[in-house]
Amino acid sequence: MPKLLVIADDLTGASDTGVQFAKKGIPVLVVTGIKRGAPALSAGHQVIVVNTESRHLAPGKAAQRVREAVVQGIEAGVTHFYKKTDSSLRGNIGSELEALMVASGRGLLPFIPAFPKLGRTTREGFQYIDDKRLHQTVFARDPREPIADSFIPAIIKHQTWIKTRILTKTEISSPASVKFDEEGIYVLDATTDDDLRLAGELLKTNNLLQAVAGSSGFAEVLPDLLDFEKQTVEQVYEPGRMLVVCGSINDVSLKQLAFAEARGFAAVTLSPEVLLAEDGARSAQTRQTILRIVELDQHQKSLILRTTEKAEDLELYLDPGQERGLDLTQIHQLIVRNMGEITGQVLERTSFRSLIVFGGDTLLAIARARGWSDLLPQDELLPGVVASRVSADMKAPLLITKAGGFGSEDVLIRIKDMLGSKR
Repeated sequence: MPKLLVIADDLTGASDTGVQFAKKGIPVLVVTGIKRGAPALSAGHQVIVVNTESRHLAPGKAAQRVREAVVQGIEAGVTHFYKKTDSSLRGNIGSELEALMVASGRGLLPFIPAFPKLGRTTREGFQYIDDKRLHQTVFARDPREPIADSFIPAIIKHQTWIKTRILTKTEISSPASVKFDEEGIYVLDATTDDDLRLAGELLKTNNLLQAVAGSSGFAEVLPDLLDFEKQTVEQVYEPGRMLVVCGSINDVSLKQLAFAEARGFAAVTLSPEVLLAEDGARSAQTRQTILRIVELDQHQKSLILRTTEKAEDLELYLDPGQERGLDLTQIHQLIVRNMGEITGQVLERTSFRSLIVFGGDTLLAIARARGWSDLLPQDELLPGVVASRVSADMKAPLLITKAGGFGSEDVLIRIKDMLGSKR
């Protein structure tokens, strides 16, 4: 019976969180899509992570999916719930936190969105990335979901009237003086990993771990706060060529791709005609593109598949899509679907040892194209970079996932070096 159910709004977030338990020897299963009554919730894993695929949904629909997941968990005997949120606060933050509270019957919810290892910190209720307030970072220019605020209570208030209170670092460091005497959402400040541990101890002392929300950063603390049975697991990876698939147009991701290309990775930029094809991977132009990629495989290089080289090239996709009457969401869905189908066909015809995917939507599209319903997180190669196996297809390449905005410029080179060192 699972002890903890983690609810994430996208698949990379689900993997980021699941691996925090797996790397400490706790059996974890990541469910790529939610299905009521799915066997996964009664499987032999102490932690189940479900992807509600709700980041880009309307708030009401997102809340409904979270409520359904919580009800599933309660029916399966789950005793603890963790609502994983994006550390850059994208998605339906307020509505999903409220949904967890309502469905679990909890009137008080601690919320710890900081992820200090990746430069995401919370100070006096404001969210920062690399010491810049959130709305002053690249996430303010996100084409689908631009961030306009950095004050967490204000972001929450966009979607719920539940009262929000801030607990500062000073208060958390004096736990005897903290009173959880009112219902609502408590936003806990944190700027270091030690702050996360102090926050965890505070919640445990006050018996408040049954329902918590936060980033993958706080999830790393949970294995030491809850009573799990742990196993010793040694990870061994085969070095070899990597297929990198990037559906993200985040500036961070694009710089990472350019850095790797300049150091020997081959690269293919998929054209708007291919990615906006209504018949997907069946179109003549797409088939030709796949053949070209397969031919490149013969050069024995790691390969990058990307949608664009520069963020400003987004217009190349928007204009033809809008001419066909598609809105931004429909254009995004079509691009992601085709990216998934193309990747699936490339994997069938090539022999890459590992598949590296940037972005949760792209990852989910590939999982659908390949029929991957469950993932088994194995190891955290770098902060925010997760290695997983596909549970029903052990012949599949090692799956490595990264959220679009995470990581240093040389992240792909570092991943390649790490895989070579873990033989």
